[in-house]
Amino acid sequence: MTTRTMAWMLVLGLLDSSAAFAEQPQTPAAARSPFFASGGVVADADGTWGNAATSIALTGSIGVKGRYADLRFTFDVPKAATVQCGSSCLEEHSSRSGSLLVGIHPGISDGASVAALVGFTWADHSWSQTRLNGAVRNDSDYTWQGFTFGLEVPILVTRQLFLVPETRIICFPGADYGRTAIMRLGVVLRRQF
Repeated sequence: MTTRTMAWMLVLGLLDSSAAFAEQPQTPAAARSPFFASGGVVADADGTWGNAATSIALTGSIGVKGRYADLRFTFDVPKAATVQCGSSCLEEHSSRSGSLLVGIHPGISDGASVAALVGFTWADHSWSQTRLNGAVRNDSDYTWQGFTFGLEVPILVTRQLFLVPETRIICFPGADYGRTAIMRLGVVLRRQF
């Protein structure tokens, strides 16, 4: 299954086709269920590799929202980036991650708000170098733990659907060399059940 197909399946699954686009009054925040799921696409600027490259990533989350805060599990699955390393090899790398985040929502209005994000992240670094003749030279897979900080702006589109521009930075202070951050910027659709 391609990345594009998975993205479309995620978007269509979040949309409630019977009610999402019907002209109905917007539900006040107090009347909505506290549970939500979201999915979308983010730009993945992974600065943790020697040969940095920008890619795209599918992102999703599930969570529960209170009046002023939410708790969520977020996952990111970036497309593997391939870069030239020297004159005789190609390097392919990816940093899949899972994060446990808290969103802090000061009450602005029912239609839009701003949330600060903070939490812990586990990133699975997958890396391989292939010689131009096709032989695999190196292969590695290891996990880093770090902290995530971010900002999001949920905008109410229908009574249960939000458009959410977001930015997150994942920092790895315990990394063994200087390149220790991943920046992710994108837009997700969130459905509050």
